[in-house]
Amino acid sequence: MRKLIDVASRISNLGYQDTDDVDATLRQAEDALFTIRGPGSQRGFMPLRQIYDQYLEDQAAIADPVMENSGPVIAGYTDLDELLGGIQRSDLVILGARPSLGKSTLALNICLKAAKNGSSAGVFSLEMSREQFGSQDFVVRG
Repeated sequence: MRKLIDVASRISNLGYQDTDDVDATLRQAEDALFTIRGPGSQRGFMPLRQIYDQYLEDQAAIADPVMENSGPVIAGYTDLDELLGGIQRSDLVILGARPSLGKSTLALNICLKAAKNGSSAGVFSLEMSREQFGSQDFVVRG
């Protein structure tokens, strides 16, 4: 959303520029809008074979955690991994529940498993300080 707001602001500024070339200004505005999705998220036609190939690569990455940085991140919880097909690298995962139900521990365990498999992960907690999270890490690792 922030990217959309930024682009909208830039387009608004284009409208106030003193120029006679309306077509060039419209092209700039369109180009700015199309950058929001980025090159990896275009929704054009794609051969079904290419979709299948990508799917099979992703499934192979789930089955073989040695294939680091090539597919979904393995959460380390068999049922969760089977249900979700792993955590997709483009996903923002938000854990929500009542206090003291283990959300931070679950997030920490998933991040530790991801790190062991060569992935990077970050955890943001609204309930725990850095110190608490650090001590939780020691407890989890034993």
